[in-house]
Amino acid sequence: MTQAYVFKLDLNKRQKQWQARHADLEFDPMGRMLFIGTYGQEEIWLAMVPRWFNEDDLLDDGNPPVDMAHPDRTGPNATTITEQQYCQVVVFFATQLKHLGFRDIILRDDFPSPLGISNIRDSTNILGSTRTDRIVHEMRRRDVEALHEAIEENWDRWVYTATTSGVDGWDGCTFLKENVPMGISVRYGQNQPVCGHDEDVRMEEAHHWQRLHKYTHMRMMTFALATHIQSVPVREWQDIPIYELIERHGQEMYNSPNVNEREQVHIQAYPLLEESGREKNIYNQEGVRIPRRHAIVDEDATMNGMLFNLRTIHQLFRRDDEDIVEDSNGDEPLTPHYLYPMAGLKTIGHFQALGLMTPFITQLQRLNTNIRDLYHDGDEDEIEADLLTGYRPLIEAVASQGYNMLSHRVRTAGRYHDVQRGLITAALGGTYPSTVSNSNLAKEFHRECSNSYLSIHTMRRSPVHISTRLPGSKTYIEYHSDASLNASEMADIWSNGQVLEELKRHLVIFRPKMLPSVFEWTTFGLTSALRIIWDKYKNRPAEESGISPYWVELTAALERSLNYMHTGNAKVLTRGLMDPLWLSLSLVNDGLPCLSPVISLPRTSLSQLDIRFVDWPVRKGEPMVASKKSHMFNYGLDHFQSYHGSFLIKHALLNVPEEFHASLPITSRLILFAFHKAFKIYITDIVVMVGNVVGDELNVSLCDDDPVIQAQAKERRTALALWKKQDHPLAYANNAHRQLIRTIHANNDNLGQGLPAAAMGQKSLTWFADQIIQSATQKGARILPPFWKHGRALSIFKVVINEAQRLLGSTLDDPATRSSICSFLSKAALLSKVSNIPWSPDPTGIAGRPMTIVTHSVWINLGQSMGSDCVAQRDHQSDDLDRATQNAIMNDTQAEWSLLSISLQDIHTIWNKQTLPEEWTQLDSMTWPNTADGTYVQQTYNWVRDNYDGSIPLHKLALVMSIIFSKVLPNPIPQISCDLYLGCLLRRAVAKG
Repeated sequence: MTQAYVFKLDLNKRQKQWQARHADLEFDPMGRMLFIGTYGQEEIWLAMVPRWFNEDDLLDDGNPPVDMAHPDRTGPNATTITEQQYCQVVVFFATQLKHLGFRDIILRDDFPSPLGISNIRDSTNILGSTRTDRIVHEMRRRDVEALHEAIEENWDRWVYTATTSGVDGWDGCTFLKENVPMGISVRYGQNQPVCGHDEDVRMEEAHHWQRLHKYTHMRMMTFALATHIQSVPVREWQDIPIYELIERHGQEMYNSPNVNEREQVHIQAYPLLEESGREKNIYNQEGVRIPRRHAIVDEDATMNGMLFNLRTIHQLFRRDDEDIVEDSNGDEPLTPHYLYPMAGLKTIGHFQALGLMTPFITQLQRLNTNIRDLYHDGDEDEIEADLLTGYRPLIEAVASQGYNMLSHRVRTAGRYHDVQRGLITAALGGTYPSTVSNSNLAKEFHRECSNSYLSIHTMRRSPVHISTRLPGSKTYIEYHSDASLNASEMADIWSNGQVLEELKRHLVIFRPKMLPSVFEWTTFGLTSALRIIWDKYKNRPAEESGISPYWVELTAALERSLNYMHTGNAKVLTRGLMDPLWLSLSLVNDGLPCLSPVISLPRTSLSQLDIRFVDWPVRKGEPMVASKKSHMFNYGLDHFQSYHGSFLIKHALLNVPEEFHASLPITSRLILFAFHKAFKIYITDIVVMVGNVVGDELNVSLCDDDPVIQAQAKERRTALALWKKQDHPLAYANNAHRQLIRTIHANNDNLGQGLPAAAMGQKSLTWFADQIIQSATQKGARILPPFWKHGRALSIFKVVINEAQRLLGSTLDDPATRSSICSFLSKAALLSKVSNIPWSPDPTGIAGRPMTIVTHSVWINLGQSMGSDCVAQRDHQSDDLDRATQNAIMNDTQAEWSLLSISLQDIHTIWNKQTLPEEWTQLDSMTWPNTADGTYVQQTYNWVRDNYDGSIPLHKLALVMSIIFSKVLPNPIPQISCDLYLGCLLRRAVAKG
């Protein structure tokens, strides 16, 4: 066994998260865990725990601290240690392995600085000989034992040397001084049969477990024991002779398993049956039921299916403890437990609990008492001392669950039920543009669905499965010669009459073979709908693109509904989409699915479904989806963003408002509206990016001891909150620009500088449009400005640009088409009020490619003129922030401006403006005279709005002259209204331009 021992040390997976949620570690793993390798099927982890956690008397404390998440963790839900702490741990391992002479491990610097992964790779080869290596070290048993001893002996000495070294990042490090490493081994899904009735088999199991680990080196174990409870039809009963019962069990028999209530019976005179015909149970001294009859079962008999009665199951979890939550009716305290209705039956299903059933706890306490007495060899003084000093049970309950094995036996994989994989959704969603590997995956899903997915799963047997999770201590294993025997004592608790009889009261038993049929009946509607959809698309090649996203999302919603019917877990229901479709509402409230009128069956055919696309549920202007998890699980985030972008634009083009630039040709309206939608996503990305970065900075500043820094941080936090609420956060209106400047600058002294500008200076909307086209069509993997690497805008613009080419009937290779798309982009940016955009840092002059990551600390103003000279606007502001805002507006040819704020003497200030005054954006809300002239004026103003181009001098001259004319002579021609005259003048000028 020693020769086959191999531990694979792997220090390259620092981002791997701890997932063992039922493991009771007695400390919070957040910010403390590091995956370090594998041993066989076990994962080996290193936990950095507080020094006091290893004190000898910790386990004697009845209430050890549990809120011990490390304050420097990498995220609110991250279990991993920080990069700096990871580097320190890697250096420690390298130091010990170097001293042990293991595999030529080198360490060029005892305490490398700065503490970064790149520098650590330069200092040691433990992670790999090159920057791209991810080396795994295979260690023999003697190597692991030597490393274990080195860690125990050298940690404190090494920490003292490191923290007094004077090296930046090491000297005085509290993380090293306050924590010690502890090893944790995890193994999932063993499913090994244990604790059988054969004594020889039990002994062999015990020896096998003893060979796996040195249990004397373990502080605590967490393991799960599973027990099957079966029901089978009995053809007849055969009485067991009384003398056989006495030979097997002796004369000591009782009428109840409850020690406090039972009475001894005389078996010769004790009736065999009750008046109802049921056997009158008897029990041995341990409370285990003694069968008095043999069940004669047919060889071909099928077990009955069983589920739990969810109306009464809570009675199993009633407790007397004051620290257990009360139930919803304010009755006795309950151990927290969760119910999962099966097959739409609502009141019948499975359960999970954060503890054990009360009858089981009683027996577990008895077992703990027996172990304690054995440990102290019956010494009453030591037992009493344990009780007085806060004795802690050697075995404690963590969690339990009860479910029918049907839920596991229909699975093709250990982790996920078939209905949880979303195979049809994956097959249909895989037809959208993606990588070669994802295309191959889509073909595989298509093949799997065609071959087997919609076949009916049947089961001949369906026993109930009870699982309990129990953490046992090192002492429990160490002080007993046979570990398997001890585990069997816990497993045998299920045979106790108090446990089994109480459990039987809450079981619902089905006739043989009936339970699988119940699932078939209750899910028939869902599987029929899925089959209709699959039949619609199954003959299309897997590589063919263009399957309507509406059908993909309906499929996802139906598969999630089927998932709920098989698992009872409401978390699989995406309420955003499935509530408006009525699926989740009907499943939760009524048990069976129901569809809203958005989905319909044509009267002419029962093998067909229709979707009313225009009525598809939306949220904040975006169509709701249910397929995100399936896309990300099967293909990844990039694929989902590409798919979702296609869906968003397809839905937008089906729902263009009638009043949106109605005077434009239909093709132009569709393209402009699609780009307008894309810019909304882009603006959202920028707001999220700025919010995330500035939010992190504020978390640090708000904890600073300097009151000035704290006060400025609070002002900045307020400005950020106001800016994020703006309808147009990248514009100037409504103080948006002022709030953005205040948000960006941490120091008030820099407010007068405005937004930190890029070295390239001011640019035009045409340049911005060209940058979008270049970034969206480039072939490389790098994400180029103006797009944020974590945003959705890039995938959306790729879709819209492709859609624009399709609508225009040409590609970007045609200069005219490229110019048209660039023009649409510029107009959409103007319509979306994009005046300033974040950019990547300026080139440093150092060799290598420049940075392309968009940052909040570099901005480009898009107000450069596209054709006319700019006339400087006068500055009337005094404070730095107002001056910065006004300067930006003055130099921005696209900034908003109003007719009402312009007097005749200030008319020169609008010469650099290339946009219509903001009054033109209010046309839809204005009231027009219900006359022929009024209708004409309205149409004229709308036409000007859709066709005006401020870069054309004639257009700009017409606008200025019309403003002068209307202000000097309000009514020059009495028989013609001023609005009509002004509109005619502008329309003729624009038409000529």
